[in-house]
Amino acid sequence: MSYGRRMLVGREMLVGAADSPDGFQRGIPVAYGGGDGLHTQTRMPQEPRELPIGLIQLAVAASGTATVQTKPQVLFRGERLMLEPVVTAVNFDLQDVKIGKDSQLAAADFNIFGAAFSPTAVGSRMQLDTAEPGILITIIAVNTDAGAAHAFKAALFGTVLD
Repeated sequence: MSYGRRMLVGREMLVGAADSPDGFQRGIPVAYGGGDGLHTQTRMPQEPRELPIGLIQLAVAASGTATVQTKPQVLFRGERLMLEPVVTAVNFDLQDVKIGKDSQLAAADFNIFGAAFSPTAVGSRMQLDTAEPGILITIIAVNTDAGAAHAFKAALFGTVLD
């Protein structure tokens, strides 16, 4: 399955060349016979970048469980989960982190306390499975405060191919 990105290209950007690896030479003016010279090209992901994904549920009932999900639009491999430090890291435990249907925890016997993923936590980097575009990233979190509802706010930092 190919996950190339369709890009709009135009005058003086690309010209076909059979001897280049991707079939195009860069920076050579295009002699394009129609209209304004704009056309599309499919380009495969090449450049890794570090980007975050937000995971938020505004109200999780006292002692309640939140299932927070997102679908990345590009290939994404999570590497650092960070919980908001004042409320979320203090009042939530993580029950599971999933990419698609697969748990990313080494054992599912016990919840992981939220402070393990606070911004100042040491040794909390992970190497999650790669989520293809449209595959769900799921965090299941439990509000440990039996007396009040709290918002769950997290960021998952990782590498994308763009």
